[in-house]
Amino acid sequence: MHLAHFNIPAYYGVRTERYKLIYYYGEALGAGGAIDRATPPEWELFTPTNTSWYSILTL
Repeated sequence: MHLAHFNIPAYYGVRTERYKLIYYYGEALGAGGAIDRATPPEWELFTPTNTSWYSILTL
């Protein structure tokens, strides 16, 4: 839900063993419990480390 949990914008993502690519589209789109406040769209690319995922590129 958009901005409802930890203030994270709504997103779609794809994941491989090597990367995660996330698109934060930032619209509530009428979802129940979401906060109806638009945020700028953004892409983020992650790569794994030994213990977690590390952001390597944000557009």
